[in-house]
Order: sequence, then structure tokens, then C-alpha cells
Amino acid sequence: MLCRTSAPDDIFCNWSFPKEQLTAALLSGLFLYACHRITAAPAQEYKIRGSWKNAGIALLSLCALMIVAGALQWAGSRFLPQAKNVAVVRLPQDVPAFFFCVLTFLSAASFEELLFRAFVPLCLKEILINAAITRQKALTERTKKAAMLSAITVSGILFALSHRYLGALAVLNAIFAHGILTACLLRTKSLAFPSLAHFLYNMVNLVILSGCK
Repeated sequence: MLCRTSAPDDIFCNWSFPKEQLTAALLSGLFLYACHRITAAPAQEYKIRGSWKNAGIALLSLCALMIVAGALQWAGSRFLPQAKNVAVVRLPQDVPAFFFCVLTFLSAASFEELLFRAFVPLCLKEILINAAITRQKALTERTKKAAMLSAITVSGILFALSHRYLGALAVLNAIFAHGILTACLLRTKSLAFPSLAHFLYNMVNLVILSGCK
């Protein structure tokens, strides 16, 4: 997924058991949990579970994702007529295919949230903070905020580049999506809600794009 530079013709058509996505999500979750256990990183900073009182934030995040995607699609069709969806999209045709479709998007959303909204930013933040301590021998609140902002920015660039196989508009959309989902995570303090918003966004997009000829 991370190394893909072009989209296979049947990437969103042939719905089968998602071995890649499911394995990646499980391994990244276990790895993040192990890092929390081994290091001094506070486990409450980014949790897997969450309270449903924050479901409204996830819903608002979903709405923001759809608005941004719609605006970019409109701008692309207006100012970049050559821009188009690079992957063929088709809805699942039976119950097993629908189940595998849901499992695919759920695993992919969970994996990407674990990697790009938790593991990469946390690791980069710790590296930058340790480097600052080595240089300055003191840690200020300003340094902490700068380290977090830098880590989030780098993670966002990596997240955007991981979508390059879907085209330039998808890369640009991923940059905005990273900001929205990161805000959702920071507000709810739980990976469950940005993962939910990410999953629902992908499912809604599947339905919309499957109707585009």
C-alpha cells in the first residue's frame, strides 16, 4: 500500500479477503501497544478505545472530509479538466463481497490512523524533543509545541504521498484530511473516532464514485 505508485484496475472492484490491510492494521496496533509498554509514552495520549460522547466530533469530521473532497473535486473538474479518478470503482454485488469490502475499508482506516496519526507523530515528537534537550539542556513549552507541529506536518506529508497511486487530487485531499483527522484525534484523545470518520468517509466515497461514469 505505502509503496504503490499506480492503482491496479480492480483495486476497488474485486472484493476479496483483505489480507494486506488486516495484517497491517493488526501488526501496527500491536506495535503501537508494545511501544507504549516499553517506553514512557503516556498511554492515555492516544487510546484505542473511546467514549461515544465524542461521536459528534467524528460526525463533524466526516462532514468536513466530504466538504473538502467535494470542493477539490469541483475545483479539479473546473480548472483541471484532465484530472479524473484513476481507479475503477464498483460496489460489491453480494453479501460476502460486501462483508469483505467493509472489512477492507475498516482495516485500512485503522491501519492509517494507527500509523499516520499515532505512531509516526509520537515517534518523531520524541526524537525532536530529545534532540532539543541535548542541544538546550532544557525543555520549554514552546519547544514541545514546535516538536509536535513538526511531527504532525511530516506525518501528513507521508500520509499524502501514500495516496499518490490515486492521483494528484487524492494527494492534495489527503493533506487536508490529515489535518481534519488529527484535529479529531487531539479533541477526542482516542483513535476510535478518527478511525470511524475515516472508515465512513471511504464507504461514502465508494458509493458516490461507483455512480460516476
